[in-house]
Amino acid sequence: MTSDNGRLKASIMPWVGLGILIVFSLWSFLDKQMFGLLLTQIADSLQLSDTKMGTLQGVAFSLTYSTGVLLTGWLVDRYSPRLVIFWGVMFWSLSAAASGLANSFGSMFLARAGVGLGEAALMPAAFALMAALLPRDKLSFATGAFNLGNNLGGIVAFLFGGQVIASLVSHGGITLPVVGHVLPWQAAFIATGLPGVLLAFLIFAVPWNKPDRSAGSRYSAENTSWAAFGAFVRQNARLVVGHIMAAGFLGTMTYAVISWSATFLVRTFDWTPAEVGAVLALGVGCGGVANLVLGALCDYLRRRGVLDSIHWVYIASTLIGIPLTYLTFVVAKGWIVVPLYALVWMVPNSWGAFNSAPLLIAPSHFHGKIIAVQTTVVGIMGLGFAPLLVGVITDYVFHDKSQVGHSISLATAVCGTIAIGLTLIARTRMADAVRAVEAATPAKA
Repeated sequence: MTSDNGRLKASIMPWVGLGILIVFSLWSFLDKQMFGLLLTQIADSLQLSDTKMGTLQGVAFSLTYSTGVLLTGWLVDRYSPRLVIFWGVMFWSLSAAASGLANSFGSMFLARAGVGLGEAALMPAAFALMAALLPRDKLSFATGAFNLGNNLGGIVAFLFGGQVIASLVSHGGITLPVVGHVLPWQAAFIATGLPGVLLAFLIFAVPWNKPDRSAGSRYSAENTSWAAFGAFVRQNARLVVGHIMAAGFLGTMTYAVISWSATFLVRTFDWTPAEVGAVLALGVGCGGVANLVLGALCDYLRRRGVLDSIHWVYIASTLIGIPLTYLTFVVAKGWIVVPLYALVWMVPNSWGAFNSAPLLIAPSHFHGKIIAVQTTVVGIMGLGFAPLLVGVITDYVFHDKSQVGHSISLATAVCGTIAIGLTLIARTRMADAVRAVEAATPAKA
């Protein structure tokens, strides 16, 4: 009986660990979505242009995020990923709360930069934990499930966040001890930031076996160095560079939608925060389902010999997504935008399983670094460049704030087309790389 209980615990705990990582994914996305919901109020309160708001959503966050994630990638391959996540969650939660105390473009920029630095810890450490805990033939599903946390965070933000914002607006804000009176958008940041300080302790419930880091071992300082990783990349440049750059353009496409959807709905249809929140929640909820389904599909096809299934699945979804985005943000009028918006989330913007490719093509002692590099590229291009890109197109191409939907569609079409081309280049080497790593990796139960 004891051995049966032990085997049951051993089989369940990796999935419990994945569930905890999904919670952190949810929490990190909650803050980013709250900023999008509050964008109009922040802009009006601080008197900021669309270009400056795009800078706050993107550049302020991505500068520190992109730098911090490279450091995190090295830390994950050398030290405990659980500690990396713990300190990261603590720091981004405090910085998110500090966003509620900002009273100028400069102070908001610093607060958002702090959030970016803290969140830099999550992706490399979480993916390294998933690869260590779960079988390889479940990794696409697992990374899709991890991205489900983003979708759940969006639902929480859009449904409950919209209601909280509406309530705070009706009361004109709240008065806090020491701080005094704060505006509704400031109170929302404080309310969503501080609970993360307690949430950080959940990471210690995730299983983790410290690997052998003695001299000469796979995880030794010499074999996990950036120089050793650079040699691996040079040997697999077409695959690694092609895939990572494709992820960057997919990220740009997705964050163009994420960061400006709320503003599009308000400017185009004059909907209330609660109405906008409900529509956005529907979209990200459908995206969560799609992340699981597409991840499971990638795993299913790979188990049946299609070793480059990840690339084929996302080439198809992006091809469908480009015209679908145009229909949603340019052509659709009235209520029809609601189901179309849900489809936009289900097809081109649910690419969590795409992130599993680096875990399948790189040896385990490089997982932290390869995810860090991919996350850096996505951070710069998606989180950093995409919000600014849409703002600049609106301000300087269309010269009309009501045309933000056209800007989203144009950004999606260009970035999606480039992503498809890069993915086609990368997929030619995918199968060989998967075979090579599988031959050198012991199977998990």
